[in-house]
Amino acid sequence: MTMSEVEQLRAHVEKLEHKVDTLNESIKDLAEAWKTAQTLVAFMKWLAGIGAALLVLKTAWDGWIR
Repeated sequence: MTMSEVEQLRAHVEKLEHKVDTLNESIKDLAEAWKTAQTLVAFMKWLAGIGAALLVLKTAWDGWIR
């Protein structure tokens, strides 16, 4: 291998290292967004459960009063 080929290979390796670093950052951001979405979904399920419980109580209350 000539010196020029080695320099080209080093340049390619540096570019690849930069791309890998960029991908790692993107994956970290994606994982953070996924965790946030999971938390939001859990909260929405909790709200739906409370809404369903309140609906059952209202329906039972209306049935007993009438």
